[in-house]
Amino acid sequence: MHDSFCALISSGQFTEEAITPELEAEFYDILDSCLSQSPPILLRTNDGLHLAAARRANESEVVSTDKGLRKAALFLGFTVFPAP
Repeated sequence: MHDSFCALISSGQFTEEAITPELEAEFYDILDSCLSQSPPILLRTNDGLHLAAARRANESEVVSTDKGLRKAALFLGFTVFPAP
């Protein structure tokens, strides 16, 4: 499985995003936006980092079956697959 994942990275289908001050700022912006909703959209740390990395990479689509991540992604304007 590791070799398959590395092949996806090498082919450019997946990219690695370093945790930078810009990514951290994006994460906190997302967290603040989600928590300021009524009721708040609760988001786990890794889910928030995934969404922050997707935003920094100018992605518009997210693939997930996790309910919390999907809810936050939809709120943030991502197209979510599988479709709701």
